[in-house]
Amino acid sequence: MLAPLLHRLKGPVAVAVLASAISSLFPVLLLSFIRRGLEQGASSIGLPDIALFMCLVGCLFLFGLAGQLLLARLGARLVLEVRQCLLGHIGQMSFRDFERFGSERLRASLMKDVTAVANAFTMLPHIVYNGLLVAACLAYLLYVSWPLFLALTAFLSVIVIVSVVLVRLVIREFRTLRNLEDGLFGTFATLFDGAKELATDPLRRAFFHAEIVAPRAEAIRLQDFRAQRYWSLSNNWNAVIVFLALGFVVVSPSLLDSVSAGDSTAFALALFFMVMPLNFLSVTTQ
Repeated sequence: MLAPLLHRLKGPVAVAVLASAISSLFPVLLLSFIRRGLEQGASSIGLPDIALFMCLVGCLFLFGLAGQLLLARLGARLVLEVRQCLLGHIGQMSFRDFERFGSERLRASLMKDVTAVANAFTMLPHIVYNGLLVAACLAYLLYVSWPLFLALTAFLSVIVIVSVVLVRLVIREFRTLRNLEDGLFGTFATLFDGAKELATDPLRRAFFHAEIVAPRAEAIRLQDFRAQRYWSLSNNWNAVIVFLALGFVVVSPSLLDSVSAGDSTAFALALFFMVMPLNFLSVTTQ
């Protein structure tokens, strides 16, 4: 269903992605401009340089805004057409097919599945934009100093492996928490269905609360704390990664002969700039 729609909208999608790609070039130019200003000193910066800097900032804002708005508009249009297409298919279904699929499943497709598509396409403009920003910055760093880029990549690879392990632990613990909560909700359904029997039998009601509801609620409390513990550990580790990378960049001129102080400055600026895009991509992909 989505493939034909995406194929039909490939022209506008290409224009929107191109605008985002162009906007991702301006941060690289701005980083290069700032690096040159730091190396040459404030006395070398004149009015033409200030005008060029403001022009680059304006282009970054305009092209970034244009690309994200175009992708957001396409996402809203795509969600509308998916919902209309799905409604059309359901309206043309025979009664036999309707009974075979079930009304609950079809209702879930209209509400949950289309909502999931809507959420995905709502995030798509930001994912594309931030992904292109990170790619452009990495290309810039590779251009500035490929030895430092390779050394930093090797250094971060070890740290990222630890981050991936933590993320997987977080996902596993929250999945377990979700399963426990589903079991408790099933218990609540039993409570509502058997409310009359429990109301007329105090012993059965006490047993139900003490031996069924209470243990499951306590298990959820313990699992929730366990999941939050891993989540906090993962978040703080991600914060540490940035400063570990910056520390490595700062000492890199003394470790690598081919790396200058200017190269180290350029890497530090780029790393600071990539913190927010990388954090957004990390959270979104989880």
